[in-house]
Amino acid sequence: MFNMITDSGSSSFGLLPDGEYTLKILEAELKDTRDLSGKYLDLCFEVAEGQHANRRLWIKFNLVNKSSTAVNFALKNLKSYFEAAAIDCSQFDLDDNGQALTRRIMGQAQTVKASVVTQPGNNGYKSKNDVEPYSWSPASVKSKDAPPPWGEVMRPKIPF
Repeated sequence: MFNMITDSGSSSFGLLPDGEYTLKILEAELKDTRDLSGKYLDLCFEVAEGQHANRRLWIKFNLVNKSSTAVNFALKNLKSYFEAAAIDCSQFDLDDNGQALTRRIMGQAQTVKASVVTQPGNNGYKSKNDVEPYSWSPASVKSKDAPPPWGEVMRPKIPF
């Protein structure tokens, strides 16, 4: 319970400490770059558990950019996220302003784990949190011996 006398009531929106977090996706949107020469996928995540639960983190993936290196890096990192989140994005098209892609992400995404790191600020920009590239992993790893989610499979008893 919040005590108005002893609790400051201030919430910190500073950077998350570096570490491993369980994240769930809240929003996915394809946006234009500032100079309108490219597009990026802006994903908003929320920390799902722990001391920093409910804190938000935004990750950008350059999908259309003058730099092919930036696009290749983003696509590889995005593929790593898709695999961890169990999202089938084997084919996606940006012709519809990314609406099909963002619907697929929001409709199929699972909670994931990722390593969050602090990127130091430069060129007048402040420091920010980012996800360590390719650090995405499923939030819960199912044992191969675990029963399927619909229950135990009944097998007939065979006498031989």
